[in-house]
Amino acid sequence: MAASISLAVVCGAGQAAPHGAPEQEASHPAQERSQGATPKSGQQPRIRQPRTKTVKLLSGALFADDFEDGLDLRKPGDRNDPDAGGKWSLWNLDPMIRVGVEDGALAIKGTSSGTRTINFNGLVGRVHRETDVILVTDVKVVAPDENLPGIHVAMAHLCGRFPDHFNELSFGRSKDGHVGWRQVQDGGYVPEAGAIEGFGPYGDEHERWYTLKLEHRSDTEESRAWVLREGTWKEVGTAHAVVMASSRVELKVNVPTPDMPVETWFDNCRLYLRPETHPARFLVHAAGGGLVIEGARVELALEGDEETLLTATTNALGWADLSLPADRLYPLAAKMRIEFRDGSTWEHAIEKSPGEGLYPGDVWITRVTRFEVSRPPEDESPKRKRTRR
Repeated sequence: MAASISLAVVCGAGQAAPHGAPEQEASHPAQERSQGATPKSGQQPRIRQPRTKTVKLLSGALFADDFEDGLDLRKPGDRNDPDAGGKWSLWNLDPMIRVGVEDGALAIKGTSSGTRTINFNGLVGRVHRETDVILVTDVKVVAPDENLPGIHVAMAHLCGRFPDHFNELSFGRSKDGHVGWRQVQDGGYVPEAGAIEGFGPYGDEHERWYTLKLEHRSDTEESRAWVLREGTWKEVGTAHAVVMASSRVELKVNVPTPDMPVETWFDNCRLYLRPETHPARFLVHAAGGGLVIEGARVELALEGDEETLLTATTNALGWADLSLPADRLYPLAAKMRIEFRDGSTWEHAIEKSPGEGLYPGDVWITRVTRFEVSRPPEDESPKRKRTRR
């Protein structure tokens, strides 16, 4: 069983204890042994200082790509292998349509040949076991114009793969003549197209980026979809039951109409765990011997809402769980602060970059390590020569 300690000395972020300052007596025998043997007469005691470090052990993001480094493609034939390398498999049924990266975003461009009744072109992500997930991506449909005749849709597709049940959010002109935004769900209950609902275009889809959000709940098997415009979410359709045994991301277009100009862009795609059921977890412990730190207060201030603190106290195993807001998009930047029972503190900034930052389901570890910063000087008193008898 892991032992619990109360930390005696902890430096603030980026600070160190004053050189030569005496260290308080450790409150656990294992720490006392770590201080070394009692110094000999005439020697100064060894000086040790605490060092604290916070790292992310596991990410709540199952998948993230901002396309800044090009396409990370899997080998042909590895599309359904969960252990194969690479983020994406290429889905390019029309040789007249190019799928690639331009200006740090996924670009699907060309003129459709119209030789297939289903003409998918885009990317297929790897399969994940988790189904309690949220898919977020940005999209801009430059062409074709939704008023042109024929079928042409751009879609963000959250796929169950096995079986092939899905939640899909699309924009364009569908087979039945619907023009605009549409949610398509096939949960195995409704024949053929499944549940289809949507609304007309805003009118500026060809000029600006839109953020799409698709959600699947594993407890109720409900799937929902939203479009974000000017800071306001609008739900597309309603919740429907979709049974999913796995999850994967598909970003693609379907343009079976011949001679149709195509230009669709995707960016900032990520698939992560739902915050309602996956708190961010924080472990606070002292390195060496598995010594956990109980009773430490963990505070988290999220980007954009620094005044509101999420707080929890580490339990007997050193863990503190923080439930993140369900109405925020992730990742986020955050400031973490830990206050130990003796009043000392530690601060750490969780930085945000494309695809990286704080996610629901993250596991963060703060480790306190004691280390030697100086050695005692040699005893300068004259040494007696040893003589053999």
